[in-house]
Amino acid sequence: VFTGYADTAKYLYEKLKSENLPVFAYTSADASDVNKKIIRQNFDAGVPANERRDDYKILIATDAISEGYNLHRAGIIVNYDIPYNPTRVIQRVGRINRINKKVFDELYIYNFFPSYIGEKDVNIKRISTIKMRMINMIMGNDEKILTEDEDVFFTAYNDKLKKYEKETEQKSWDTDFYNELDEARLNNIPEYQEALAINPRTRIQRTGNKNKGVIVFGKQGDECVFKIASDGAAMPTIVLPEDALPIFKAKKNEASCPVSPIFESIYQNVKNNLFHVTDNCLSPQQGKAKAKILAWKNDPQIRDKYEEYLRLLEKVVELNALPNYKQIVKSKDISQLSEQIPQRYLEKKEYVADQIESEPENVILAEELL
Repeated sequence: VFTGYADTAKYLYEKLKSENLPVFAYTSADASDVNKKIIRQNFDAGVPANERRDDYKILIATDAISEGYNLHRAGIIVNYDIPYNPTRVIQRVGRINRINKKVFDELYIYNFFPSYIGEKDVNIKRISTIKMRMINMIMGNDEKILTEDEDVFFTAYNDKLKKYEKETEQKSWDTDFYNELDEARLNNIPEYQEALAINPRTRIQRTGNKNKGVIVFGKQGDECVFKIASDGAAMPTIVLPEDALPIFKAKKNEASCPVSPIFESIYQNVKNNLFHVTDNCLSPQQGKAKAKILAWKNDPQIRDKYEEYLRLLEKVVELNALPNYKQIVKSKDISQLSEQIPQRYLEKKEYVADQIESEPENVILAEELL
């Protein structure tokens, strides 16, 4: 049983040990000649028969043992977690797939992939499977490492693979900004030093922008946001970073101007609502998801049974803390949805949000656009 984490190995060992199973655990912290000898005697088919032992039937290990060990007295590999680098999976399987001594006619590989929610967050299955496919296309392979239907998977998702390859070859929207910043730092250009010397709370007015109003950039904990509002607007709206950064880019020889008399009132409106979520700040998908939740809350039978779940779900939607909202919008059965998006998952999201909300808010930039 392979895992990438020592804590997980310890957890699994304790669980199996409590079931009185003959299990041995090994991580880099357990590296010793004695433990290495125990592993060889119990799992290496190349050890002379008179030196073999049968004290352990299960070996739980981290990738510390994925190279340099023969474990072919075992016929099953369990990947309790899948690393982003698929070559590690190949190395793990290679521990029991040895050509010098055949022990089993068939070898079995069991892979634990993340849940739907976990996969949406970390993309382990998608990334590792795509990488595995790329290795197979280049090197060739007649074995199925991650899934039995690897070829079917890539036939069905060939368009997605092509899209992924195209996306990775395209330049990211923020590349030019990073390159410009790196160049300024490395060359220590005068404009860079002048920019560092500007008071962060400096307020300026800039003309000739298609965007009108006051745009503010703020930070709270690890959360950052751009928001903009115009004169008379009830609430500010969120501006995506890829849309906001070009707004701040100055034209050649552009001069700043003092802010107008209406700046202060608009600025205070944006500042006071910088991290406050309102319905007009929600994306269309968030809005549809929230409407679905409100419909459930208006149903007494559903509300009474799922009151706390709906509260958490609504809050997480408002925080924009879910990978996507189609699940909620298309869901017809809340009990099924509560299995796909478990309450404990929502509780963790709420906890993280509460930690962030306890941090002070800091306004970094504010510009008036005319």
